[in-house]
Amino acid sequence: MALLAIETSGDLCSVALGIENAVLERRITEPRGHNRLLLPAIDALLAESGYSLGRLDALVVGVGPGSFTGLRIGIGVAQGLAFGADLGVIPVSSLAALAQAGVRTGVVAEAGLALPALDARMGQMYWGLYRRRGALVNALGEDRLDSPAAMAAAAGALLDKQVPAGLGGGWKAVSPDLPVRPVKPEVTALALDVLRLAEPLWTAGALVSPEQLEPRYLRGSDHWRRQGDGKGGRT
Repeated sequence: MALLAIETSGDLCSVALGIENAVLERRITEPRGHNRLLLPAIDALLAESGYSLGRLDALVVGVGPGSFTGLRIGIGVAQGLAFGADLGVIPVSSLAALAQAGVRTGVVAEAGLALPALDARMGQMYWGLYRRRGALVNALGEDRLDSPAAMAAAAGALLDKQVPAGLGGGWKAVSPDLPVRPVKPEVTALALDVLRLAEPLWTAGALVSPEQLEPRYLRGSDHWRRQGDGKGGRT
């Protein structure tokens, strides 16, 4: 199995190439460097591995929710590469990848809960609830966009006295009235996490064609039309 993963939903952009049990990775930390540096990072990974795009089994991409611009760049690159190499694509929730980052960093223990959250601006948060089973996290519901109060109510109804780990930059912006411990706003989703979640999806045949690939903005289309016209707020 040879998979190339792309994650661009946040400030940190990264790519990872998994070939059997070996993984190569590149991280782009330069602000607003996604558009200029993503393709060179992919080229460098392929050159280091000795693989061409045509030898890969599939591409993997984090599809959000997250940064409007970042998602457009990552998904656009994935679509272009997949079309050119005649590859399928595995879409992965960026909140699931953030929860998986909690496993990678040792924050989320076996059977533990993760509550990844990202600042969606306008007084709202992207969030989801995940449980670790073995080496992977599984969603306990749909990813959501809510006010902090609505998030606290919805998540609280699912927790059943369990205390999740709070992951991601959303925890810097607001503090919903929830029992969350520890709180790790510095934990960030990486392509490594997207790649890890994609492995069982590849086995299950959960691929889409490039034209079927869509970002999960969790906002209405009218809002994002304004964003594309330069009339909306920053995300």
